[in-house]
Amino acid sequence: MTLRLTHKYWLWRIASYVFLLLTLVGIGLSVYVGYDRLVVKGLFLSIAVSCELIRRKASKQAKILRAGVEGEQKTTKLLASLSKQYKVVGDTTVTINGKSSQLDHVVIGPAGVFVIETKNVSGKIIGQVADNDWSQKKIDYKGKPYTKTLYNPLKQVGTHVERVYALLKQANISIPVKGIVYFVHKDAEINMRSNEVKIFSARKREEQALLQYVQRTHGKAMTSQEVEKVYALLK
Repeated sequence: MTLRLTHKYWLWRIASYVFLLLTLVGIGLSVYVGYDRLVVKGLFLSIAVSCELIRRKASKQAKILRAGVEGEQKTTKLLASLSKQYKVVGDTTVTINGKSSQLDHVVIGPAGVFVIETKNVSGKIIGQVADNDWSQKKIDYKGKPYTKTLYNPLKQVGTHVERVYALLKQANISIPVKGIVYFVHKDAEINMRSNEVKIFSARKREEQALLQYVQRTHGKAMTSQEVEKVYALLK
């Protein structure tokens, strides 16, 4: 796990346990109080219900963070196979003009700079390149279909790319920055292509295609000195 996500994950996990305890205490006290004190009984039951709702939210957030961590770990393992010519920065923040972007991974090498957004989601992903939100169609444990909303990762990584490019330009480094979205979950069905941002899918076994893309020069190759300079700026 990355330090940032590990910290947030355990905070939500601890919060879920704390509110579970408070839920049980509220239920226990409501049972203990006699029916001659209905107001107090109702108060304890209200507290129990409120704590249970908060517990569910905390548990959901912990689950989301856990999925994000596992996705980033898979991407880290994949990028570790790159040669020593390439530098990989994981879990970093860039800030430009007071606005920040949390980056999953940045690959820096002779072929250029690549910002990778990892999505560890499952189900059928539906949407258009220009949409703000995409649909994530899934089946629950009862076999019932349902739909979740997913913020368009192409727009997300597009913003990251703009900020990384602006940061490099501010340091007098004029190098193109490209975006990648990697759907790391093998149950994520995605059939979409974009001219601006490359999309790769573990379901389609495109791991090697991703590695080849970040190693394929898209113009003038970066020197080892330029690679080191960008790496020092972003790490």
